[in-house]
Amino acid sequence: LGSYRTHTLRLQKLHELGWSREETTQIRAPVGIFPKARDAHTLALSVLAEVASVRLHQEEDSCLPPSS
Repeated sequence: LGSYRTHTLRLQKLHELGWSREETTQIRAPVGIFPKARDAHTLALSVLAEVASVRLHQEEDSCLPPSS
């Protein structure tokens, strides 16, 4: 959500409120995989593609055997 600058400010505020770096590294920004998507259709597709990508990687990670 928002630009890199907005994201940086958001993270600073969350850290001031006591959120850990581990917690805030899960927040992705700017949203989407297409840089600078402006129109609604491109932005929606970009966000959907990012969600699908993250979900696919989570499923792949859950299928891996435990590391020793």
